[in-house]
Amino acid sequence: MTEDPALKLGVGFRSDAPEHADDLTGLPQRQAFFQHLETLCARGHGSLLLCDLDYLKLINDTLGHPAGDAALVEVAGTLRGHLHPGWQAYRLGGDEFAVLAPVDAAQLAGWASAVMAALAARPGRPLRLSAGLAGIMPGSTAQRLLAGVDRRLYAAKRRGRGRLVSDDEGAGAPDHNPRLLERDEALGQLTTRLQAALNTAHGTALVEVRTGRGGGLSAFLQVADRAAQLLGYRTLSIQGNRSRRLRQYGAWATATLDGYPVNGPAGHRPLWMA
Repeated sequence: MTEDPALKLGVGFRSDAPEHADDLTGLPQRQAFFQHLETLCARGHGSLLLCDLDYLKLINDTLGHPAGDAALVEVAGTLRGHLHPGWQAYRLGGDEFAVLAPVDAAQLAGWASAVMAALAARPGRPLRLSAGLAGIMPGSTAQRLLAGVDRRLYAAKRRGRGRLVSDDEGAGAPDHNPRLLERDEALGQLTTRLQAALNTAHGTALVEVRTGRGGGLSAFLQVADRAAQLLGYRTLSIQGNRSRRLRQYGAWATATLDGYPVNGPAGHRPLWMA
């Protein structure tokens, strides 16, 4: 798909000028973002992506603010490095980023998925984004568009984070099924305990788990995986097939590495670990 040069952003405005750049990441900030968003809305064509770096506060609290700053710089660099001509990424503040592109929503969604996968696959410590996206239609206003995309971003957070939401299905609905340990405070405590245990000679930790409605072992293990990944460890989760005979011979129904599927049902290609 080719882009119309007339739809490129930043006409008459230098978003890369020092006075408009974020000190940490070098990305344009809110002033440039809102001006460019108004420009695209006036043209009635383009797409908006809003994304948050998941668990930034937890990274700061457990690994230190330099680690948090490094994560933000990594996200900014990855966004910038994947941009097509005429596209622009912004840091809106804190853990919030945005991308404006003069293309339809489907094209920006494919691009965003590739960026999120690249961050999740980075060596050492994977980073994940929660994101919302929408296309700009004729008659769209900046305020209405921003509110809608922000609603989708928070729907991504409610659905488990680390994902892109580009529709309104369930975007405004309250969460009636809270899961165990999904709050940052609980995850922070678990990460801190795990970090302390790994720094001791015995390498063991006692964690008290109190379940609520919708909680259970599987929910706890999901949070434990995330805590380990925040500390830079890779995690492999395997779920056995219901057939005892298959389990006995080492088959599994599903497997995920660092939270991402690595094979299909039992009988598909084997999983090899380096």
